[in-house]
Amino acid sequence: MKKKILVIVGHPSKKSFAKTLAERYIKGAEKTGYLTKKLFLSEMEFDPVLHEGYNLHQKLEKDLIKAQKEIVWADHIVLFYPIWWGSPPSLLKGFIDRVFLPGFAFKYENKKLKKLLSGKTASIIVTAGGNFFGYSIIGKIMIKPISIGTFSFCGIKCKKEMSG
Repeated sequence: MKKKILVIVGHPSKKSFAKTLAERYIKGAEKTGYLTKKLFLSEMEFDPVLHEGYNLHQKLEKDLIKAQKEIVWADHIVLFYPIWWGSPPSLLKGFIDRVFLPGFAFKYENKKLKKLLSGKTASIIVTAGGNFFGYSIIGKIMIKPISIGTFSFCGIKCKKEMSG
């Protein structure tokens, strides 16, 4: 069975270095026999603000429903995004807030965390300005909120984290 890869680009611009890298990654993956799907946040329509936090249900837009289906479909997720001011772009953070919801990505049963996306793996590839040495060290720290705070919390194991 062919491995299914979902590529997510968290850059808000339709013309970004992260998107170019992702497109090349997709071509290479497809050439070697992997099945791929892509989510370019710059092409999606959704409100990135979780207006009431998790206190009230906020209806998901069509693109976010599709994103959840594709996350479920994927064996491996590859996330591309830039580091801006030490964190991902707000559009990506909003996407995570709106998609990785209780009941979809995790839930609590008998006061115990149940990771609903277990069995999946991920790679995170970030871009940044500045020198390679600085981001090869600091960039790894900046990736942790997504690799541990989101993916690991939901059961997704990060296989590779790259910055530079």
